[in-house]
Amino acid sequence: MKVLDRKLLRDLWAFRAQVLTLATLVICGVAVLVASWSAYISLQKAQVIYYAQNRFADVFAEVVRAPSDILERIRKIPGVELAEGRVVEDVLLDVPQQVEPALGRFISYDPQSLLNLIHLKKGRFPEGGSANEVLVHESFAKAHNLNPGDHFKALFKGKITRFVVVGVGISPEYVYAISPIAPLPDDRHFGVIWLNHAVLSRLNQMEGAFNSFVIRRESGASLGPLKASLDRLLKPFGSMGSYDRSRQISNMFVEDEIRQQRSMSAVVPGIFISIATFIMHIVMVRLVSLHRGQIATLKSVGYSSFHLAIYYWKLVSVILVIGLLPSFVLAYGIGQWYSGLYAEYFRFPQIDFSLSLQAVLLGLIAGFVPGWMASLTALLTVFRLAPAEAMRP
Repeated sequence: MKVLDRKLLRDLWAFRAQVLTLATLVICGVAVLVASWSAYISLQKAQVIYYAQNRFADVFAEVVRAPSDILERIRKIPGVELAEGRVVEDVLLDVPQQVEPALGRFISYDPQSLLNLIHLKKGRFPEGGSANEVLVHESFAKAHNLNPGDHFKALFKGKITRFVVVGVGISPEYVYAISPIAPLPDDRHFGVIWLNHAVLSRLNQMEGAFNSFVIRRESGASLGPLKASLDRLLKPFGSMGSYDRSRQISNMFVEDEIRQQRSMSAVVPGIFISIATFIMHIVMVRLVSLHRGQIATLKSVGYSSFHLAIYYWKLVSVILVIGLLPSFVLAYGIGQWYSGLYAEYFRFPQIDFSLSLQAVLLGLIAGFVPGWMASLTALLTVFRLAPAEAMRP
């Protein structure tokens, strides 16, 4: 073993308290950075794939009542690729083992639909000939422990109707299912329910009419002119104005969470890494100052400034490696915790968390580069010291 390598091991042991402190700060900063960025990538990927596979609509519009033939006129608007009409109605629910009523959003279900496709999680889809079969959103089903075969009641136009659950599913329109009258999610008191279109139209007295429209635009089509044409067409039927994904409630919450996750992956790790960099700078400057006589002596016996600078660079690098290696293990654990939180609030078919290669590379850069820059002043001091410094008291 070389002389300087033996000195490196002795110095690491002598300054073990400072080494562990710096390594801990690096672990915290890099672990949060890698976990947060990987979670951001995983959540964004889950959103993009889910929206694409289940054909999430681009434009939405609600009216009081519009005749079904209006749908053909909507499909002729320039820029419209697909347009579908449906019936949506919010009613009170009488759920077993809950004293207070819940709010249920019934949405007409059509097996031939091409937009906002439902992802079945359990059971089966309702059959067209059965008047009381419904598909329940997963969040509401879990809150009430509803499974295929269970029953609940709903109040339609003053008449109580009994429904049987045949399946549990999710939709890209309700990744984050929140009541229109509540600021926070409440799965016990709000649920999305899909019912056969003909049955829901009859119960809601909307035969031959729609009160909600979902539209998919053509690739490259501008949303502005499309929405303007749609608003002019639907205004006589009580439309308050169409809106795109940016104003769709569920998508707004998902997009906001993705933005917050991206911001957090920069802010929180930056605090830890900045503190570690500052302390690293102080420690290295003081260490070189303490070793002033040793450095000068080693220079006087033939060691070059370059070799001595490499020694201190190795010292910094070892400290950073001690911090970086455990940080990736910790990052994976934090990322799995993130996935559990997302699964609790956001209803995606799946969120596959893995340490992103991009996040790992960012972690390595964030760990090594600031640490090396923090030691730059100390390394320059090594080059400036003359062998005659060894003769000073």
